Formats: sequence, structure tokens, C-alpha cells
Amino acid sequence: MTSNWLRKHGELLLKYSEHLPDKEDTIRITFDYPDCGWMPMRFLKNGIDKGFIVLSDVYDSFVPMREWLETIATSHDQKASIINLDCEQYHIVLSYEPVWFYEGNDGSYPLDCGIFSVYDEADKDFILDAFCDTETFIRDIYQCLIHFAEEMSEKPEFVNDWVEQSFNDEWAELDEGDTAANYIFLNKVKSEKVEEYIKYMDKWHQSRM
Repeated sequence: MTSNWLRKHGELLLKYSEHLPDKEDTIRITFDYPDCGWMPMRFLKNGIDKGFIVLSDVYDSFVPMREWLETIATSHDQKASIINLDCEQYHIVLSYEPVWFYEGNDGSYPLDCGIFSVYDEADKDFILDAFCDTETFIRDIYQCLIHFAEEMSEKPEFVNDWVEQSFNDEWAELDEGDTAANYIFLNKVKSEKVEEYIKYMDKWHQSRM
């Protein structure tokens, strides 16, 4: 028995162990509107579309993604953060692994950096990997999640097209027509831990001006 994920993961880490990039990558994620319980999630690296995965409303992926980002924000100096998302027909692994020790730093690398990767079980390969400044990564990914959630809160049809199935327990507690249903998704995505991290970093940057 073999593990393709372990082999590919080892190859990825070996690549970065031999040479860290000269500059950090920027990552953005976007979401297509759900269709019949499926929602494409697209990844852009340095502005280039690197592919997409398809989330299922049967198994919520957004709370795990929020918790994954919270771990990066609160514990990146202590542990890596990795999640295995069940997309119903296959799994997707999102990983952020801090680079704690590297030699020959001449000041060009950020104090906190890490390797972000996305493994697609269906393709049996990583669809992207990136060398990121941790603070920038947290800010960018959280902004992408919140922007999408806020946009969906303005679309009442999103409740029927996604929330009703994916967050059935919360939706079922509301009366029919209750507009609070429009904000279930946004409330699930919002993170006090991430927002506290961003506020802390804002104050830290201001103190150095």
C-alpha cells in the first residue's frame, strides 16, 4: 500500500528545502455561485488562475476553512494548519506550513512565512503551492471569504441554494421568511480570532512608524 499524497507532499517540501523563492507569492480565492449543491472555489496565485475545486453543500467546508485560518492566525509560530475537506466525491487538502528555520537570511525574507498548498485527491496531485508572508496570506484569504459572504447576504436566493442544506440546523430554527437566514452564512465565516489578529498586527505596524 502506498500514499500518493505523502509522496507528492515530500517532493513539494524537498523543492522548498533546496531553495526558497526570492519573493513571496500572493494568493486569492474566489467562489462561483452554487449550482445544484455544488460551488466551484478558484485559486489565483500572483493573479494567475491555478485551477479550482468544487465544494458540496452536503458537507460544510466553510466552517473548517474558517477554523483552519484561525489556527494560522493564532498558532502559526507553534504548529502547521491543515484540513481535509470532504467534497462528497473526493477530498481536498489545504495546508499552511510555517517555515520556522532557514539559513542565510539576509533580511529579504519576511519574519513569518510559510508554504501554502492545495492537494486534489481526484487529480492525485497538488493544484498549487506558494511561498507566502503569513500576515499577508491571512489578511487576503479572510478578505476573500468575508467579501463573498457579504455579497451572498444580499442574495435571498442563496439561502435556498446553499444555506438550507449546508447549515440546516440553524436554518430550521428560524421562522419562514425570517431575514436572519440571509446572515447565517456570513456569521459562520466571520472570525473574531482572525479579526483580533488583524487588529493586533495593525497596532504593531503603527508602533513602528
